Amino acid sequence: MRAPERIIGVEYTGNPVNAEPYWNYMWSVEGTKPELPVVGFGALISIAIIAFISYLASKIEVAVFAFGSLSLLWFMGLWPMTVQTLALALVAVVGALLVAFPVGILASLSDTFYTSVRPIVDMMQTMPAYVYFVPAVALFGFGKGAGVVATTIFAIPPALRMTNTGLRNVPEIYDEVGDSFGANTFQRLKKIHIPSALPDIMQGVNQCIMYALAMAVIAGWLGAPGLGKLVKDAIWWTSLGPGIEGGIGIVFLAVILDRSSQGLITKAAREYGTEVEEASAAAGF
Repeated sequence: MRAPERIIGVEYTGNPVNAEPYWNYMWSVEGTKPELPVVGFGALISIAIIAFISYLASKIEVAVFAFGSLSLLWFMGLWPMTVQTLALALVAVVGALLVAFPVGILASLSDTFYTSVRPIVDMMQTMPAYVYFVPAVALFGFGKGAGVVATTIFAIPPALRMTNTGLRNVPEIYDEVGDSFGANTFQRLKKIHIPSALPDIMQGVNQCIMYALAMAVIAGWLGAPGLGKLVKDAIWWTSLGPGIEGGIGIVFLAVILDRSSQGLITKAAREYGTEVEEASAAAGF
């Protein structure tokens, strides 16, 4: 007898994904329904750690929301897929920032380089998300690799643009402060420009995270694991319940990541803005 996943077109991977056709087939053939995997209470420790990080980044209200919402997802059996989505998004964010920061800094220092890069960034931000699937699938095929690559590329433009904008909008008086201390270009960039532009840069990081999370969900159509795959399966099998569950999980993750990163933006604006003002006062400006 052929494996049930080959008959119905659904592969059971051991996670509590939308596998209702699989369950129904097994029930009709064997008379027993496969047991859903049980996630241990170690997941609650991970949830507590995430909530604590949210508290450090933002405030207690965000931490309480993070712990409550993620605990609900754990109780619903969606924790494995939540972790997969979060991991895919964060890996893509790291890759996107490794490209966006250096290119954004170079664009702020050179008008010629910025002129050559800007059309590419504009094109990347106007293209539909599904267009990114073409090169990703061509190079890596369907699966996790294509999902990570497509998500990384999709998340680069906002961070790059905000880095360039923030560095270009640093007041000229701050450069005069650096000149009065004899700072060279690198020293001004490190000690003045980046700290002054940090709120804008962090805003770009926030947008990068949101873009990555959005694409990580869409990447479920490429075979990437996580909540996106749950939503995709729900659409495919016209199953309303699992689709709503996956949507709730995605919203919870988006709120946690957005509020935490916004808290970091606020703290960066306070800390580094004060440092630059003190340096200006010391130089007599």
